[in-house]
Amino acid sequence: MGALMMVKMTEAGVAPILLGMGPWGWVLAGATLAIGAGILATILDDPPLVDWLKRGPFGPEQDNAYPHLVNSPNETFYRLIDLLTKPRISFETVNDVHARLARDGYEVDPFNEKDFERINTVVRIENNLSAILDDASLRVSMRLVSVTRTPTHRGIIAAREILAESPEVLLEQPLINGKLLYMALPRREIFKTFLGQVGEKTHDLLIRAQWQASVRVGGISETFVFPAPELYDGTAFNRDTHGEPDFTETGQVFWANERSHRPDETT
Repeated sequence: MGALMMVKMTEAGVAPILLGMGPWGWVLAGATLAIGAGILATILDDPPLVDWLKRGPFGPEQDNAYPHLVNSPNETFYRLIDLLTKPRISFETVNDVHARLARDGYEVDPFNEKDFERINTVVRIENNLSAILDDASLRVSMRLVSVTRTPTHRGIIAAREILAESPEVLLEQPLINGKLLYMALPRREIFKTFLGQVGEKTHDLLIRAQWQASVRVGGISETFVFPAPELYDGTAFNRDTHGEPDFTETGQVFWANERSHRPDETT
């Protein structure tokens, strides 16, 4: 419900006004928020947002569960934005992209038709706060994973290998709240073992996304990086540590991925 509420607020132009107040604006509105926090917490079904409302600087439960928010309006404001952004990553297998693009009003250059015929995968990357986190602030990194399934007398053995190269992106389309990436993943390959059994090699996709937004705080431009860590985690962004994606794990802070940020788990 928290995500849906923020989408509607953004569409109505309310969210940019509220967020434009900045951290000190929220502090000045603290009395109102303190009164409303308990009420909102009872009607929202988004646990992290409820926790921020209850135990944040204006909530009724001041138990120091989040010491990194204490006396830190910038951090508190940053974490509120993060709870409302709800980054979402998904991808799907597609066919006949030429016709799909034509239905969407996209004119395909005849010189690119052969490339577009190869497109078999579409990646969708979105967030709710398009007013702050626009397409230009989005950074996407991807890697191919080869999956080889070999039949043996003990059953099928599957081997996964993360490849060094990125998938080939043939088209990018901007969305109001993100972007679409059209790409050509390698086709399924069939092979035979020395015993004549049939195996296959397919490819999977690893996706990492990070948003950066510049927000003016007290006349100074400050960069916020999303997604932020979990609300209880006070880790601060460090470019050397968090500036590049790690494709060997799905829990890397400050990076969204296709598993932990699926649409059905973030909306």
